[in-house]
Amino acid sequence: MKPANNLLTKSSLPFFPGRTFPLQLLLLIGAVNFLFRYFLLGYGLTWDEAWILCSLKSLQGGGTMFSNQLWRHPPLYMGFGLLLAPLKQGFELRMQLLTLGISTAALLVFLVLAARLFGKRIALLAGIAYILLPGPFLFDTWIKRDPMVTLFCLTAILAFFHKQDWLAGIFLGLGFLSKETSIFFAAGFIPLIMLHRPAGKKLRACLHIFMTAALTASWWYLIFANNSHEYVSFFKGSSLENLDFKKPWWFYFAKLRLDLGWTGLLLFAAGIFALLPKVKNLTPDSRKYLFRSTRLLPLFMLLPGYAILTFSQGKPAWMTTSLYPFLCLLVAIGWSFIHKAAFNFLQPKINIPSRFYSRLSLLIFIVILTLPSIPYNRAGILKDLSPGSVDVMRSSYEMVQAVNSSVHDHEKLMLMPMLYRTGPTMPDPIFYWNLKPINLLRITSLDTSFTDFKNIIVENRVHWVLMSPIDGSPQEEIFRKTSDEIEMQGYRFTAGALIRVDNFWKGEKQVN
Repeated sequence: MKPANNLLTKSSLPFFPGRTFPLQLLLLIGAVNFLFRYFLLGYGLTWDEAWILCSLKSLQGGGTMFSNQLWRHPPLYMGFGLLLAPLKQGFELRMQLLTLGISTAALLVFLVLAARLFGKRIALLAGIAYILLPGPFLFDTWIKRDPMVTLFCLTAILAFFHKQDWLAGIFLGLGFLSKETSIFFAAGFIPLIMLHRPAGKKLRACLHIFMTAALTASWWYLIFANNSHEYVSFFKGSSLENLDFKKPWWFYFAKLRLDLGWTGLLLFAAGIFALLPKVKNLTPDSRKYLFRSTRLLPLFMLLPGYAILTFSQGKPAWMTTSLYPFLCLLVAIGWSFIHKAAFNFLQPKINIPSRFYSRLSLLIFIVILTLPSIPYNRAGILKDLSPGSVDVMRSSYEMVQAVNSSVHDHEKLMLMPMLYRTGPTMPDPIFYWNLKPINLLRITSLDTSFTDFKNIIVENRVHWVLMSPIDGSPQEEIFRKTSDEIEMQGYRFTAGALIRVDNFWKGEKQVN
């Protein structure tokens, strides 16, 4: 009896001879990936990116305003960032290059892994998909920890299939020292161990991998255990941050359209279909062998992560970025499935040379993934992914640009709580990162009265105030009474106002 769908052939065994990815092609794909993303650098920073930059600058400069971000997640990525001179000009670009370098290295590890488990052609297709699909294209340069998770956890999987369980545990532990989302990969290791280790060695493999990972990373989670309740609160939906990231259970599945584009999504669906065997053609022995093959690796890695995130009440758009290589792998498998089906249909009719057909198929694959992304609209994609984040970014950039152009070096700016966002007393990292050196007075009280407001201005000789006069808020009343007492100059924004207030203490109006 023939194996179903050719899934049970020896070529599906791990590390089948000859399945090494050519070094020249590996370096070429890495270089293309790097160059494609390099021309995106210099984009407007998101909230988390600016927070990381401000935290590293604060740490090296002795500041404390943004220090809590340093301890919010594990330290490995931030440690690399400290080596890039946070106080020197161009730090933002250096951090983007760091992230791009890490994500490119992760892609190279993934290509080696995919070639050995699925063959060189599918690995090549997966690499091309990773370069061209909108999700990886958007996130590969973001100043975030996720690419480091991808790099170390993919290396752990590679070590596992080399039967180096201790080494796999070390790399998994390094993933956990990068970010907590390594739990997606840790969960994926369980079916891998159950299916790819002999009966008498399953428990030993579990101990080797998970105990080594725990020894590598647990010190961070034990010392900084106070952060653990924040993760639980975010998962349950009881934290303040959930107000910005509360989404329906199907959010990440719907987001696949934005991660992959419509073309990529169709190929992704074809890839899943290609992995599903025709059970009626399987004998008990061949069915057992099928599930021990490496064909199901992308599902083993994707399903735990998506299951965890489905139940999470907090759903930031970027939580699945560390899993992008496996989405791309399914896209590649889907195109390979279509490629073979079309060839089998056309060959008897027009006798296409196989080499010509393969090259034409590769070209078509590149074209159909590229065309939907032309012209590339980064702001539009980000707006679709996380509209709330874009609104906050826009407000922050509007205000800091107005401040930088209006407030002179010798003048003092008073900064009121920013009521347009969650956590209004928290410092706005986008604002601070882009703010020119200035004499700044920061107010954190949410219920400052108009009298107190004037007294602070007079006592501190304040020239400008940046506020958020939201309807019904104390700042709205302050704004209205200020306009009644002095002739205001300045700007109104979508969510704020920059007003000149030095007339309060220059003699035209005195405090009553």
